Amino acid sequence: MMNKGEKRNMMLNYQPAKQKGEKQIKLFNCHQCGFHEKVMSKMWIEGYEDDVIVQCKSIHPNYVKIEFISNEHLKNDGKIVEELTCGMCGTVGKMLPVTGEILRMFGFQVDGKKEKSKVKASK
Repeated sequence: MMNKGEKRNMMLNYQPAKQKGEKQIKLFNCHQCGFHEKVMSKMWIEGYEDDVIVQCKSIHPNYVKIEFISNEHLKNDGKIVEELTCGMCGTVGKMLPVTGEILRMFGFQVDGKKEKSKVKASK
């Protein structure tokens, strides 16, 4: 888990999914921490809450990396329910479609282009 004092990777290089003419990607949003990649996923079959799969995931714009799986399969059939929990503070969050403009407002560098410094070196 990251401490609040640690710096996060604020540069996101992503390929957008187009919806309604806007560039959007799906990222995990914690109601306390904001957008980040550390997620705990708990899945179960509706009605069988004792049989669960717990996964530690890193959700990135281009891929999802599963770091840990507690169980390989569920014993029953039915509707799968998934609960996403923040890997930093433990609060329940959800996947949200996010535009590049919203990420820029949060301070992320979305396009992968580094901003040029406006300060010129003195001679």
